[in-house]
Amino acid sequence: TSRQQLARGARLVEILKQGQYVPQKAERQVVIIFAGTNGFLDKFPVDSLQRYEAELGSFIEQTDKTLYTDIATKKSIDDDLKARLNKVIGAFNETFVPTAKKS
Repeated sequence: TSRQQLARGARLVEILKQGQYVPQKAERQVVIIFAGTNGFLDKFPVDSLQRYEAELGSFIEQTDKTLYTDIATKKSIDDDLKARLNKVIGAFNETFVPTAKKS
């Protein structure tokens, strides 16, 4: 249990990193934090999470165009948003292939 919590913590730290002068919109942060706290990132290596975050954003814009707007408008995650987040992140996880580590 402790190892799993530490591993999830490392992933959360990675997804919270933002480039200097390149802040993320709040609704994008909500999505990636939701993914991290609900275990969607657990199976992916930490070094692939920046790419994961970028590709997830593009995937959402293609598959559920109003998700970000709805998060920004509602300012909370209700049952509808939670179901949509679970669906879109789950679908994305089925397609995401982390980059192999260089040896």
